[in-house]
This record gives sequence, structure tokens and C-alpha cells, in this order.
Amino acid sequence: MNPKFQNVFIKSMFFVGLLLITPKFFNILAKLELITHDFILKLEFLESSETTLSIIGFVLILISSWLFYNERRMNHEITMLQEAQDVDLLVNYYVCESYEKLVEINNGDMSSFPVKEAMVLRNPVMHSLNKIISNHPDSYRHASFYGNSYKSVENYLVKYPEASIPDRSDGNFSYFQVVRTPSKAELNNLKDNDGLLKVMLDDDVNFPIAMVGGYEDGCTGIDLQEEFIFRKLWCAFISITNNSEKVLQLDSLNGKHTKNTSFHSFGSVTAQEQNIEIPKVMLKPRQSMVVPLAILIPPLYSFKRKELSPSTGGGDGERVQIVKNESIYLKNIEDCIVYGDRFDIKNITYKKGKNLIGTSIREFDLTNMFTYDLHWQCGSCPHLFIVNENITYIRELLAHCQNSFGTDYFIVPEGAKEVIIAEIEDETTFIKSIIMNSKVIANDLVLNKGQHFRFFTEAGSKITATGYYTPDSQSIQNIPQGIKRNELVGGFLRQFKLEKGLTKFSSECKASLN
Repeated sequence: MNPKFQNVFIKSMFFVGLLLITPKFFNILAKLELITHDFILKLEFLESSETTLSIIGFVLILISSWLFYNERRMNHEITMLQEAQDVDLLVNYYVCESYEKLVEINNGDMSSFPVKEAMVLRNPVMHSLNKIISNHPDSYRHASFYGNSYKSVENYLVKYPEASIPDRSDGNFSYFQVVRTPSKAELNNLKDNDGLLKVMLDDDVNFPIAMVGGYEDGCTGIDLQEEFIFRKLWCAFISITNNSEKVLQLDSLNGKHTKNTSFHSFGSVTAQEQNIEIPKVMLKPRQSMVVPLAILIPPLYSFKRKELSPSTGGGDGERVQIVKNESIYLKNIEDCIVYGDRFDIKNITYKKGKNLIGTSIREFDLTNMFTYDLHWQCGSCPHLFIVNENITYIRELLAHCQNSFGTDYFIVPEGAKEVIIAEIEDETTFIKSIIMNSKVIANDLVLNKGQHFRFFTEAGSKITATGYYTPDSQSIQNIPQGIKRNELVGGFLRQFKLEKGLTKFSSECKASLN
């Protein structure tokens, strides 16, 4: 029954009963006689034609009072249960970006998942994940592959006239000097080296599958290194944790189940809300059920990420697992692809004792989630930017000076007003001196990761830097890192534009000057 109608019905029943007994009540009062001198109270009841109606009225009052009491009691219990829902369950969304960790999950190993005592539900999303993993030859995946090396961008454009020079200020592919779309024949020659690439080619998808970027690899002395870049593989999960001190039984989920056997855009959800059956799992206190929601294939370009709270990390050496609460902003949500089935959960039903409780939750959203990835420590050299009306990436600086002093120089291009030397990788840069023409700009400058040094300049000036850099861990060999550095460069460009100069970091760097 509708709660509002039920409340009106109970009140109406009560007032009708009150009206029915009112005539009898006045009849009783009329026969009340008080004899004060003997202190005798005489009450006389007479037969009345309203007796039957009065009895009916009295019964209605009793029933309405009982209904009112039960309504209050039930409302109180519902309120208590609703208040307990937030205490009973802790619900979070996670996106795993590490292929190695996805392999562990596919094998049933949840030891590295960010919540403890987790068990994973094997649903159709896991079947899609398993298909990709079974087509991949290794337990790791770099989502990139070295191509050929070239003498110059000009030589590359002669061989590939369809290639283009990217905008080095927009943050999309700004690290690269040249980019192009590989042919299907090139990708077919590489597909046995990458499971996701193979599945996408076999499904003949219409979405962009891969790109090729060329960049100067100063560390190895290659003028233009070609790198094939494939789409990354993510998986989204919902973690449901028993946050109470009693055992809870999960009953069901409610939401949308989009069924698909191929690749489709993230925004294409046409399924209706339905009850999603799950095993009636008993969760002990602090135990979690992890439900896979979707295989996500993010776009190839570098996109904006914003941390909502401080990140946490664990591990040693060059492999570190980082967990972040962050927002991801794409140019267009349709640029993200989903492979296979997808679940969008809106409600969770669970049993606590004899009570079956339903609680609503927010839906999965790329702008508010936890992400975790296994990071390789990436250290090569500091990076050079110029500022005019905009900020533009130029190149790496002191690339040949790992753990040993060296000198590098460049000519300030036309229109530049400022120069920025930024440390955005896992390393520390020690600059003995920066000289502009014959003027000393800085001496004994130390840049840690996240810091930069910024100074005014003029077009045509010769900037000479002397120093070296020290990686935080041993440098990784034979692993393409162009796409990783593109993400770092793009992130710095966006952050600079957002904060209009990064005043905080500038002051930190200046404090390091002697």
C-alpha cells in the first residue's frame, strides 16, 4: 500500500470512530449525578439508539490505534535498517590498469587487489578477459613494440607521406615528432605478439586500434625511433565489503546487463534494469566480493587525470603498485571501448539475520573511482619546454648524461618568452650551470621528480646546460617507453595550463638554488 494513502486511511478510520462514539459519550455525561453531601457518585447508563454505532466507532478507534502503532514501529525499523546500510557495506569501484595483475585475477589470485580478503565472481566479463589473455604469448604486456629507426623526420615523411607532425602543445601526442596510422598488414604481422591486438583484428573492429609514433631517443643516440602503440587493457570492478561485525549474505544485484560478444563504445548502454543473480555468498566481517563490471579499452591519446586524494603505493625496486582515487577525463566518452558484456549496478540486496535489506549505490563513473597499476620506474632525463602564449614541448635535455657530467645546448625558437626545464620522471637532475648566451642563469640546481626551473629568455638565445641525472632505480632496457613519456609530457602540459604556471613547483625549485 502507498505509505501516504495508508497514513490517510488510518487517520480517517480513527476520526470516523470518534464521531460514532461521540453521541453515546454525551448521553453518559447527561446521566452523571454528583451528590456532594454524601460524597456519592452516581452514574446511570441508559439504553440508547446510538449504542451499535458507538461499538463500531470504538472498534474502529482500536483498529486505527493498532495500525498507527505498527506503522510507527515499522518506520522506525526501516530507518534503523537504512542507517545500518552505510555501516554494513563498503562499496567502491576499482579499475585495474596492470596486465600482470589482470592475469593474476584471471587465475583466481586476489592477493594484490587493493582490498583484503577478496574473492572474485567469475561472470561473462571474466570470460572476455580470459579470451584476451589466452591469445597473449607472455605474462606481461607493454602495449607497444619497437619499429625501425630513421635518420630524420624528413626521411620518415618520404617513406610515409601520410604521416603528420603532431601539435606539441595540445598534450595528445606532444612527445612524438611524427605520428601515423599503421596499415592493417603491418598490424597483422605483429598480432601474434599481442593478445588484445589479435582479438581486435580478428573481430575486424571499426575503432582505432593502434598508432605509430616517432621520437628522438637521445639515450641510445637514435635520431628517430619508431614505436608501434597498441590500446591498453583495463578492467573495472565493484568491491562489496562486509563492514559490519556480523556475517552478511549477498542476495542479488540490480542494474543493467549489456550483453555483447565484440567491441562497443562505452556510451552505448541499451539494456533495461533487471535483477542480476549472484551466488548467495556469505561474507565474514571485512571480507569482500569483487564483481567484474567491464573490460575497458582506453583511447590512444594522452588524457587528463586528476587525483582526488593522496595515492598509496607498495613494492620495491623498479616495480611499484600505485593505488589512486582519481578522475579520468576523456575528450569524448565514446573514445573508450568496452569488450564483451558490461554490468551497471544500481542496487545491492543482502541478508542480515532474518532481514532482507536493499541499498542503492552510485553507478560506475570514470570521474570518481580507484585505479591501480604496476608502475615501472621510468627515468631518462629532464624535459625542455618553452612558453609564449602557450606552452610547447621541445625535447629531452642532457639525454646522454646518466650518472656522468655532460653539456647540452639549444637555440630558443622564435616567439618564445620563457624556458622550462622540468623533471617529470623517476629520477633526480643535478645541473651545475645554466648559461644564456654569456649570462649565468643558475648554478647548482637540483630538480627532483615533480619540480621544474623556469626563466625568461629571448628568441635566438643560446642556452647551455651542464649537469647529469640519476634514475631512482636501475634503468629498464629494451622496453619501449615512448607512450609512457608521452603521458608524462601531456600531463605536465595540462597541469601547467590548469595552474597557469605552477607557482608552487617554481618556488620549490628556486629554493634549491645556492
